Amino acid sequence: MYSVVRQTPVATLLTLIAVTAAAFTRFSLGLFDDECIGGTAAPLAVFVDAWQASHRELGTVFSAILTVFTGMIVGRMGAKFGIYSTHCIFSVALYGFAACGIFISENSLSAAIAAMFAAAAMRHLCGGYLRGQNLTAMLYAGLYTGIVPMFCAAGVIYVITTSIAVFMFALSVREIITLFAGIAFIPLTVCYVTWMLGGDFLAPLHGLLDALIVPSGYTVWGSDSFAALVMVGLLSFVLFCSVALFFGNRYAVATKSRRILIYIIITCILSVCMLLLPSATVATFTLIAVPASLIMPVMFLKIDDAAALLLYLIIVAAFVLHLFVI
Repeated sequence: MYSVVRQTPVATLLTLIAVTAAAFTRFSLGLFDDECIGGTAAPLAVFVDAWQASHRELGTVFSAILTVFTGMIVGRMGAKFGIYSTHCIFSVALYGFAACGIFISENSLSAAIAAMFAAAAMRHLCGGYLRGQNLTAMLYAGLYTGIVPMFCAAGVIYVITTSIAVFMFALSVREIITLFAGIAFIPLTVCYVTWMLGGDFLAPLHGLLDALIVPSGYTVWGSDSFAALVMVGLLSFVLFCSVALFFGNRYAVATKSRRILIYIIITCILSVCMLLLPSATVATFTLIAVPASLIMPVMFLKIDDAAALLLYLIIVAAFVLHLFVI
């Protein structure tokens, strides 16, 4: 029986490219109503969104390229961190369905940039923890974590989960100082540049707060796209089952890998909670896709190959349905 979860790297990468190309082609031809709902932009997203508005086609191409690149980062994490009972890079393909299989934000470029830095931050944080006493990795993790909310306000959740990871990973004092120095550096730099240009020093932070609390008008359950709700239901089912299966047999992986996957699960849960905020937009799905795609392979690895193939085909069918049906 063909094992869909043990695809070759080339096959998973081609799947990601195909899914991303199909989704962004549909996006370039027309947007769903939910995708047109935009909230208050994050401090740096203001400039990216303005550029994309005047260069729509080029912005769409860059968004697709960044989505593929982020999927490769996610796949590398799944392979290197030992969070599965066997070697698996299936998260590469699943990232494509999670990141652009539901909705693509009208401001897709800023969302794609935020997701890329979120994945990079997670990679360096978890990688540094695995290697131990790696201050360089912690610095990069902090810098990338600080960048995320500058492009997508929902990325504030990564600052919170990084704080939780400090206790979960029992980081040393030097690692903690390096990590939070990196996180603080980016917002302070943006504030300083704003002040140098004649603005209020705290204006970027006020803008970030507005992006978090000003209602956007979007709600997940208020979506008028049946196919999108089907995708949300399918991926949520796989996520829930994956988490349950992991905790049912959590000692199948090494201690550090187990803690990393628990951290990823916490990040995913809190990221989903960001959809409950009045300021939520469909861009939040792009951030959720990073931890979600790392969790979902657990279910595919635990069930029978035939059942895994059937489930995968159902997800593909739902994705195709979403391309052609509102």
